[in-house]
Amino acid sequence: MAESRFWVGSNGKGILVFDRHVQIVGIPHIFLWDLNSCEMESYIAEVARQQVTSIKEDKAISSAIDAYLVWYKQHGNKWLSEENQYQETRKMKESDENNQRLELVEKHAQYLSSRGLTNDGTRIASNGRLHRTPPCWRCKKHLDNSFDIECALCGWIICNCGACGCKKPRGHMTKLD
Repeated sequence: MAESRFWVGSNGKGILVFDRHVQIVGIPHIFLWDLNSCEMESYIAEVARQQVTSIKEDKAISSAIDAYLVWYKQHGNKWLSEENQYQETRKMKESDENNQRLELVEKHAQYLSSRGLTNDGTRIASNGRLHRTPPCWRCKKHLDNSFDIECALCGWIICNCGACGCKKPRGHMTKLD
């Protein structure tokens, strides 16, 4: 049965069509085609499961699937190609960011080791903290705790040079001249 690839539901605002063939594995989103806007929309899977209810009326289901298939014939392949490309780019960017973080964690470990300190690890800056953009005391590069990581031992933002505030020599300014 061809319709088993589809599921039709409502979010209270309109009718949505789920097509198994356009879902992308490995992301937390699902894609639902909106009958009102005639556009594919992204939903967080868990939220959609809670907020979208199944439609039981066969005529409404058939009409929604027919309208979706018209849209898919005209736009589906292009949309899917663009979405796959976007997701691949996003994954590569995340991978690059993770590699940069791992490199930074290693530089920080070397920095601590060179000062005879134990490594208590790193942490992402907590959302409740003030936004900080100080310069690094060691190399003067500007830091930003909204996307840089912090030393778990001293709480300072870790610079790309590996430095944090642990055993910062006295007399080094923390502000640029």
